[in-house]
Amino acid sequence: MVYELIPGAAQGECWTPKRLETLRQERLPQLQKAKQEDDNYEKRFGVKTSKITDIDNAGITAKADNANNQLAISSGENSIILNTRVMSLSKWATAKGAVIQPIDNRGFGSAEFWAPQIRPEGFSVTSQEKIDGGIRIKAELRLTEQQSPLLRDLIIRQTFDITDQCRQVTVTTELENDTGDEYPLTHHFGMRYHSMPALGEGTIELGDISFKRNRQHEMFSFGNKDFETVAGKVFEITNPPRPVNSPKVRFATDKFSANLQCEPENQLAGFCLWDSNRQLTTSFEPCFLKKSLNNGELTTYKIKMIIKD
Repeated sequence: MVYELIPGAAQGECWTPKRLETLRQERLPQLQKAKQEDDNYEKRFGVKTSKITDIDNAGITAKADNANNQLAISSGENSIILNTRVMSLSKWATAKGAVIQPIDNRGFGSAEFWAPQIRPEGFSVTSQEKIDGGIRIKAELRLTEQQSPLLRDLIIRQTFDITDQCRQVTVTTELENDTGDEYPLTHHFGMRYHSMPALGEGTIELGDISFKRNRQHEMFSFGNKDFETVAGKVFEITNPPRPVNSPKVRFATDKFSANLQCEPENQLAGFCLWDSNRQLTTSFEPCFLKKSLNNGELTTYKIKMIIKD
């Protein structure tokens, strides 16, 4: 198709620069609103980039390995590796030996769910900062419909505080329902933390209870029947639940002892252990009572482990 422009008088409507500017001003609010909606959509659902960098503070040094999604952290003879894809420690050791024995890079601190059963991965690091006594690493993940139809648009924010020369790790987990006003969904879930302490032939002390590995699946329960039924199936537990009445946990081995604290204590449902003769150690999983979050609501959980000797 060929157009020919020839001199002459204008025919039909004439769009002068002034008229075009008037039209632009008339439609500007609508255009700005559309742009804001696009920006909001990109912020919520756009591809997140994640890059970790070296950081050091208070005698703790962290070296970034972006190719393998991990941060190698050390202080003296104590060392930690944080896998930023699953936001879990994949190594924790002192001069005496290993503190955890991870499986699939999950050794301590990963936020998971016993209801519905899901193990999130694909976190993006959002910040690294220096704090009193150490360093802090933050990351987040938005669950998709494919990852969990029941928990779509649940935002999981993980914060790792590593302090006391790599002898204390505090994990704070914030969960936010961000399903939005157009298609709101109430989230119902039971949260748990996954950990793999290097227990060896040591003991787990739960208040006045002292438990030694028996290479079986076990449950320690505060008495919630729904938890005992549902989590019992998830962890394939055939033994009766063992009653427990204290949230205080201590790991005692020939190489280290450590205290474990979970919050909120009044929301603890119990502790589940997955173990067998094929494993180097048992898993130890603090589980919280089921909770419901409406659109726009959030809740927070925390786990802290402190090496004592």
